[in-house]
Amino acid sequence: MTIKFSKIISSDLSLANDSFNFNQPEHILKMTKLSQKLSALTLLSEEFDLPRDMRLLDEHNLEKANGILQAKVLKGWSIYLFITNSGWQRASKIISYKKLWKTVPSNWNIDSFVCRSNEITFFNENDIRFAGLLKVDFNSLLKAIEIVRDDFSCALCLSSKEDFMSDRNITKLYKAAFPLIKGREQEQIDWESLLLHLALKNDLAIRVSGSYDERCAALNFIGKQKIISSLIVSLRQ
Repeated sequence: MTIKFSKIISSDLSLANDSFNFNQPEHILKMTKLSQKLSALTLLSEEFDLPRDMRLLDEHNLEKANGILQAKVLKGWSIYLFITNSGWQRASKIISYKKLWKTVPSNWNIDSFVCRSNEITFFNENDIRFAGLLKVDFNSLLKAIEIVRDDFSCALCLSSKEDFMSDRNITKLYKAAFPLIKGREQEQIDWESLLLHLALKNDLAIRVSGSYDERCAALNFIGKQKIISSLIVSLRQ
């Protein structure tokens, strides 16, 4: 198996780029008002032969990402996996009892993560949904990446804040990830909204891209330009 690796630097996400393009006018306007430009560092691994093994591509990216995660600028930062139910459910007694952690797929192995937050409840008329955070270390990061690739209602975040797993912050993350459209939250993460929210808080996102029918897998570190520039320097060392 021959894997080709490349890094892509996108210094200004308000312009056309190869990392992440904003499409919604209101989000583009908000991005132009940030104190710093929104930038991205993308780690891309490609396999041209069949069959492709996404896990091997993710492992290859993680080898490169290790240097980034050890960078001085990220000292004291932690990785978090934001999880919600894939969609709204009827607020039955069983659903209300099981909440989030009792309903995630067993192959997610959530006990292998460092720790978990409280389960925060959200209501929409007669429907119910839950959200929470898992703290991720490098040993559980590969599993977290696989979860995010499989479930479009999950996301990876990087933060130095001690209260990142608080009920209040989870609620803010949820509202940023699933903004109201015609009075109802979306079921899949609105990445433009979430990226802007994290950037305003001086946090980072690790966006996973590449699907099983594609020839590549990528990790996109996205945040304010100053932080991303420091990560780029760490990758060169």
